Amino acid sequence: MLFNSDHISNEVATHEPTTPKAAKAKLKQKFVLGSAGDVLNSLIQKIEKDTALHLPSFGNWSFNHMIAHCLKVTGSAKVYLTSWTISEQPVKEILQLLDNGTITELSCLFDSRVPKQCPNAYQIAQHRFADLKLCHIHAKIAVIINDDYQVTINSSANLSRNDAIEAYVVTESLDIAKHNAAWIIEQMNDAYPFKK
Repeated sequence: MLFNSDHISNEVATHEPTTPKAAKAKLKQKFVLGSAGDVLNSLIQKIEKDTALHLPSFGNWSFNHMIAHCLKVTGSAKVYLTSWTISEQPVKEILQLLDNGTITELSCLFDSRVPKQCPNAYQIAQHRFADLKLCHIHAKIAVIINDDYQVTINSSANLSRNDAIEAYVVTESLDIAKHNAAWIIEQMNDAYPFKK
């Protein structure tokens, strides 16, 4: 099933891809280091408007944990998710968030190699994620949108288990969330936003 842009707010649905001039949004920058033993609850207690939190971690959590924690702060929301690879347990944890209503709508864009490289995880995702599309992608992004928050998580981590050092940037910005949701939606609809 192709993604229907009616699933997102009018403000995001009518968004034109960000121009270089518009991309110069002024954000407050915060820097936190996720040391060994640190947990997300102690590092991210709130998500501030128009702020980018830069958070490298010592492998204490994975991308799915960051998504779940941000959703704990924001409350139920629509999620747009991209990943280069996936594994079974993180996919199941995202499904739990979908099943319990924390994720109200989920749209995923995964790399085209996922069905062969991660067949069990892909089979679960394919049967349960209503909006799932494959393409050649290496980006790891989650966009979380509800009436109160517009959060973008840029991550070096995939939707898989990993105990390596990873880096995250958690940004609360309407413009940045709209920009990322727009190109994800266009790619899911085969509009090829990068070939214009």
